[in-house]
Amino acid sequence: MDESLRQRLLDWDTPCHLRIFVSLSCTLCPELVTAAQRLATLNPRITTDVYDLNLYPSLREAYQVMSVPCFLINEDGPHFGKKTAAQLLDLMEAART
Repeated sequence: MDESLRQRLLDWDTPCHLRIFVSLSCTLCPELVTAAQRLATLNPRITTDVYDLNLYPSLREAYQVMSVPCFLINEDGPHFGKKTAAQLLDLMEAART
């Protein structure tokens, strides 16, 4: 993680909850999960939950998940596609304003 991204993350002062929906057979999901967990590890105001939709089909319906990876930022979304830590932080910042 580059220093500017690390500093943006350390300066993050708003509680943020990421809810991530995956399938274990998805080749794109691990990058999003890794990015989200990395952000949460470095800033205690960021939390993540990861759900395998094969185990939680009711979540697929409740959040209208059409494909994976899929995620919500503080229940806002759904957002789709793999993201790097920088892309995810950009989306979090946009959702905060």
